[in-house]
Amino acid sequence: MIPKNSLIPKNSLIPKNSLIVAGEGRQGRVHSPTPGGSLEIVTTNLQAGYLRPNGVPYSDRAVVKEFFDSFTLGDDGTWLIVTTVVSDPAFLTQEFVISSQFRKEADVSRWKARPCEIPAPQVAAQARGRG
Repeated sequence: MIPKNSLIPKNSLIPKNSLIVAGEGRQGRVHSPTPGGSLEIVTTNLQAGYLRPNGVPYSDRAVVKEFFDSFTLGDDGTWLIVTTVVSDPAFLTQEFVISSQFRKEADVSRWKARPCEIPAPQVAAQARGRG
């Protein structure tokens, strides 16, 4: 277990009383070193899979690094940038890099929480005994 606040940057969106746990799970080991200002999570010992649903595979030797950076841009508010870097000696000739940007809302006025609605599955006519 990593001590509270030891990895959380000064102006982070992560609550200051958060507890970051490093351990081993089905999808690998998670390490949270203290890089310069970013929260970095390195996951190894992955179960082989695919980077995209019909995409490039990755092996159990792949390493996933995730970087979490937050910053404020004056009138544009606070942003969280999540950058994911995948390296795999078996299937990738270079690192696969993708990032996502999230802007913190000023209040909850745009948040419209609602329960999930999952439609009933459509059953084909043959499956119901017709034709």
